[in-house]
Amino acid sequence: MSAKHDTTTPPAERITLDQIRHRAEEIQDRAVADAKSAVAAVVDTDATRTLLVVAGVVVIAASLAYYLGSRAHRVIVSDS
Repeated sequence: MSAKHDTTTPPAERITLDQIRHRAEEIQDRAVADAKSAVAAVVDTDATRTLLVVAGVVVIAASLAYYLGSRAHRVIVSDS
């Protein structure tokens, strides 16, 4: 005689709606935390670079405005 092994799986545990809701909230909280840390990492590394680019653009714009203003003044003075 051979011994029979029980190959049936036990019935699955019932999951309540509150358990599902709680698990979904945990996943959402973890996803929000991961997204915030990713954004913070990008902002920290690019903040200095962005600040330097903006400062460079402001300097170029001010130089161009000064140059064009001085040329316009020369034209007005020479026409008088």
